[in-house]
Amino acid sequence: MPTIEAERVEKVEDELTAVDALIVLGRNILPGYNRRTLAAEESHLSPLSKINALAAGVMYSQKRANVLILSSGHTMGRDFPSEAQAMKTFLLQHFTDIPEGNILLEETSFDTPSNAQEVKTMIADKGFTSLGLLTDDLHLKRATSLFEGQGMNVQPFNSLEILQKSQFADVVMGYTTSKLRKRVKLREGIIDTLPTPAQSVLQGVARRLRSPNR
Repeated sequence: MPTIEAERVEKVEDELTAVDALIVLGRNILPGYNRRTLAAEESHLSPLSKINALAAGVMYSQKRANVLILSSGHTMGRDFPSEAQAMKTFLLQHFTDIPEGNILLEETSFDTPSNAQEVKTMIADKGFTSLGLLTDDLHLKRATSLFEGQGMNVQPFNSLEILQKSQFADVVMGYTTSKLRKRVKLREGIIDTLPTPAQSVLQGVARRLRSPNR
């Protein structure tokens, strides 16, 4: 049986895990953050999308990722930047030393299943030796399952935990108990219980609403 000291060392080593490429998921599709409210935001990002972008910057600055893959498409519609592009712009405002060539954008997906599908296609010929998956704690388990369902072996990273141990700790204050996070958890719990055909219908409606010109 591992000693307490051995468990502590193992935990520290796990926290310092580095990956070749880190997949960073957008989180604009949230209760209270519709296209109108996001259009009014200078960054066009929800708080959780900002948190994921900042956590990606922290991991890159700690040399825990060589390449960042920002994933999510035009969730606000075609008249606005993709969510991946918005995260990149926000990220580089705070981490000016990250080379743009080390940031890849996946701009086609509109939800977590399509995040996994599109990223898999995008990285097929990139030769990455290890992959990380970064998102908030409410999203991480489901997202990891969907990416592994596409045959990708991903190391999960909780963006909230990463920021709480960084210079951006104040950014996450209040999120773990806020009404927003409770509503997100309830919403995702309901969606997960729907039969697959119902999920497909809802995803199709959402896709048409976000991209009316397609």
